[in-house]
Parts: sequence; structure tokens; C-alpha cells
Amino acid sequence: KLREENLTTFRKKGFPSKRKEDWKFTDLEKILNENFKELNNNQFYFKKPKTQGLKFNHNSITLINGKLEAFDFKSEKIKNNDFFTIKEFDTDHHLNFANEFTDNSMKNLNTALHEGGFSLNIKTDYKFKYPIVIYNYLTGELKNKIINNSESINLSKNSNTTIIEYLIDDSVGNFFKNTFKYINLEENATLNYYLINKNKSNNFFYEFSKAKLSKNSNFKKYLFSSGIKFAKFENNIELNGINSCSEIYSGLFLGTNNHHEVKTNIKHLKPNC
Repeated sequence: KLREENLTTFRKKGFPSKRKEDWKFTDLEKILNENFKELNNNQFYFKKPKTQGLKFNHNSITLINGKLEAFDFKSEKIKNNDFFTIKEFDTDHHLNFANEFTDNSMKNLNTALHEGGFSLNIKTDYKFKYPIVIYNYLTGELKNKIINNSESINLSKNSNTTIIEYLIDDSVGNFFKNTFKYINLEENATLNYYLINKNKSNNFFYEFSKAKLSKNSNFKKYLFSSGIKFAKFENNIELNGINSCSEIYSGLFLGTNNHHEVKTNIKHLKPNC
């Protein structure tokens, strides 16, 4: 029912165009029409990619074409459920965020056609010794494919970690990826989030991040892109606690006909943010 309702809403709205204020610099409807004859969510065969192990101690989460494939926190020498939980992002998670951004047609599309992702919850007082690397593989024949996935990251009171999302695009054929991320930082929590794409990509990415910060929490996000053809990163941040702080940094290396937009909306809802 949730999927059907959101698909009906998306069909009424369609892809956003420059007629919408938030999209005046990035006419997504026009861009997709110029680059795709069709978009579908058919399932394609793919081989598991060759592991791109980074040469430092870290924990890992592996995504393949948007879906949670595996995770390994052996560097931390702790077990799942002791200080954190991780599981696939499913319909129940979409229900939790059903009332968020209902006027965003990309959110409607994401909910209607979602194919997974992950939910990470870090428990109270736990401070990760090593960073978490998200190996985000895009692989196989993905021509005309639309990938809709979501991620939920919650840091409980007094916890902190560093997350490095390592994007590795070895796919064949152009695709469009529509990702929604929900980040919640409770009191005194700290999250440093890095997005790095390893190689040039001729593909199309839209990412919407919603972050809520409580008292004395700190969120820093770094975007490093080395040649994605199209990307729009939207950051919607609520500073909902005294002395909460957020910072966004980006280094974008663009070539001919590359298009990137970073749009940030910060709501200062408490004093001294």
C-alpha cells in the first residue's frame, strides 16, 4: 500500500524541473530526458566485484547496486548488538519516515521503488576506534537502470564515529541512482562523514540527506568527487539542540559536460548553534 500510494503521487508530480525553486539550477526532468530513452527497475545479473580493500584498519559495510551485501566490524573486536546494530533498510524503515518530505517527488519515487540499503544504530557511549568504510559498488549491466535505496544512521548519546563512503563505479551502461539518507545525532554525539568516488563515472546521482542534531552534537560532511557526470547533493539539517554544530565541505573536480550541485538548508532551532 505504501509503495502504491507513493508511486501514484510520483506519477502526478513527475521528475522535478526548473519550475520548482529548489531545482532552478538543475532541471532534472530535462537532464534525464536528454540522456535516457527509458528508465526501469528491472533486475540485472552481475558478478560480485573484486574487493577494493583499503590499506588501513577499518570496519566495513558493503553495498552492491544499493543493496546491503555484507558487513565486517572485526577491527573493532566487538560483536553486532553489543555496541551497534546493522540491518537492511526495509519497508518498516520507510514507514518511520513516511511523513518526511512528502512534497519531494524523488522521495515518493524512492519509497515506491526502493531496493534496500542499510540501517546503522550506534549505541550510547560507544566511540568507534576505527572508521567505518562503506564500500559502495555499482557493477554489472545497469543500462537504463534506476536504483532507489535508503540509509539510516543513528548515533546515540555520547557516541562518535567516522564514516567513509567509498564509491566504486565499474558498471556498464548509464544508470540513475536516487538515494535518501536519514542521520540522527543524539546528545553529545559526533559524526564525520566523507563521500569519495574512486574513479570517473558517466552516471547520474541524486542524494538527499536529512540530519537532525541534538544538544552538543557535531556533524561534519565532506564531499570529494573526481568526475561524476551528474550529481545533486541536497543537505537538510536541523540544529535542534543548544551548541549543536554542522559543517559541509566539498571539493568537486569537474570536466566538460559535468554538472554538480550542492544545496544546503540549515534550520537553527535552538540558541548557540
